[in-house]
Amino acid sequence: MLKTDIIWPNHRRYKSRTEWEPVGFFSDCLCNSTRFDLMLGFFSSTAINVLADGFASFLYNGGSMNLIVNDILTEQDRNAIAKSEQDIPIPFFDIKNIEKLKDTLSERDAHFFDCLAWLIRNNRLDIKIIAPKNSIGISHTKSGVFSDGVNKVGFDGSCNFSRSALIDNIESLTISCDW
Repeated sequence: MLKTDIIWPNHRRYKSRTEWEPVGFFSDCLCNSTRFDLMLGFFSSTAINVLADGFASFLYNGGSMNLIVNDILTEQDRNAIAKSEQDIPIPFFDIKNIEKLKDTLSERDAHFFDCLAWLIRNNRLDIKIIAPKNSIGISHTKSGVFSDGVNKVGFDGSCNFSRSALIDNIESLTISCDW
């Protein structure tokens, strides 16, 4: 549970290369929530690889994720999204086998991208791609909400949802808890 199972910093701020890293925030929240709504500039499924353990727990616990992202995607991510919408078979993924799910989510191979397509097709991952109507600039917000069905934690900051943002960049998030 978000309120009881996570130790939160008193200052409610996460920053790279400190005791309170954004990657730790996302991992803790994924392990303790069942809904994740995210609106951001850049999305890459590389973030799922980095957070494979947390995502496996999230999915195992019945979690669903809603993303609103800009239209700048890797070819692999774009293909997984497209595959989910096509009338072609996608292998079944047993999201109740947490160890196998962790293994699948930690590798960027065909099996991983089939899993993404399966999650999208089975309404566990919803991705909406947006672009400005006048074609000037890009959508570049970075905010979201985690929910466990009882409590919510919102956040806003500089952190995109990609491997680079979570591991390499200097990023920060400010959070607010509903309690």
